[in-house]
Amino acid sequence: IFMVIWYRLGGLQLGLIERWCSYVTYPFLQLQKNYIAPLAEMLRERTTNAALREELQGLQFEQASLRAQVVELQATLLYGQQVHELDEFRKQFGLAHGKITKILACTRSEREHVLLVDAGASQGVQVDMIAVYKNCIVGRVSEVFPWYSKVVLITDKSCKVAAYCTKTGASGIHVGNNGESTQLQRVSHLSKVELGDLVASSGEGLIFPQGFALGEVQEITLDGLYQNVSVHPYLDPTSLTHCMLIQKGDVPVASTQAQEVVAAG
Repeated sequence: IFMVIWYRLGGLQLGLIERWCSYVTYPFLQLQKNYIAPLAEMLRERTTNAALREELQGLQFEQASLRAQVVELQATLLYGQQVHELDEFRKQFGLAHGKITKILACTRSEREHVLLVDAGASQGVQVDMIAVYKNCIVGRVSEVFPWYSKVVLITDKSCKVAAYCTKTGASGIHVGNNGESTQLQRVSHLSKVELGDLVASSGEGLIFPQGFALGEVQEITLDGLYQNVSVHPYLDPTSLTHCMLIQKGDVPVASTQAQEVVAAG
């Protein structure tokens, strides 16, 4: 009997202690659930976000470096493609001293038709050097500055080139008019001129070499003892990115191969 009474009293006391402990524990459980656990999660997220931000910054820097390399490679490839034909032309016709240069700007107005090229006195450019693109004349260097030069286009009024028609041999002076077309002037009324004929430089005079294309005949009108021949230029200077500067003395006497290239346009 004593043992039963003691067990029951002990059991009641044990239950009472557990109940009081639950009263004390409950607030801590709520604190853990509502504050401590969210705070710990927030700290973990902050640590993770910081690591992710650091990783993102590293990836962004790597991406910028790779993008810069791609741009550099693309620019190098584009430059190679743009100057390849000029370089091949220089080698083919023995233009060892030809200077391949970048075109900085092109101005075509009623006042003037000019280019600015990225080569000047520091690169050995001189006044009256000729700007060509493959087998076509672009213009003549009129002014030279330390780092760039001014090229007067064949469509400019001040640019005059001794020229002839390659099929018929009719000769005259090729002159610009600050417009879309040019003219072959001083062509005798006795000379035969055909539409579509190629007009090329004759090499007469001190500046322009022989055998470079200027354009093709598009219209013929008679003016007294002379014919006025309207010429459509072969080149659109606004579409060019590079040209080559040469001197008349650097160009070999026009060979049969060169004449065939000019005739082919």
